Amino acid sequence: MHKKLIPLLSFIFLLGIASCETEDSILSVDNDNIIDITIENKNSPRIVKENGSFSFGLKGNDFNGTTNEAVHFSSEDIVIAINLENHRQGSCDIQIKSDYNEVLFSKTITSNIIYSEVIKLDDYPEQVILEFEDFTGTLKMAIAEDDD
Repeated sequence: MHKKLIPLLSFIFLLGIASCETEDSILSVDNDNIIDITIENKNSPRIVKENGSFSFGLKGNDFNGTTNEAVHFSSEDIVIAINLENHRQGSCDIQIKSDYNEVLFSKTITSNIIYSEVIKLDDYPEQVILEFEDFTGTLKMAIAEDDD
């Protein structure tokens, strides 16, 4: 098996386990340990940031808003995992930007999805922006440096 696929498949497996157990939690990557964090209230985004990782969770109910978070990554290679479940309406636009405001990654989500990918970006991620419009559903997202 390709060396880069092992961490990705492990990450996907753990994301799947956490999403099956409860929609009230997100995964966070902390010093290469994956931990489960509770999403406490509807329409209150939960964010966990460490150097080299970013986790986000939201139980939205007709939610409109933008989250704009500075992040610190020391690699251009990242693993991103997104899980949207119980989607009823609305959309979420996700962007990862460089320090120079260049869009390095962009994805619009309008339905239930389990998505993961190892991505080689053109620059270091410095900003994660999530924009929600009339969003009802549970979104969990984790971004981490790819160590391989």
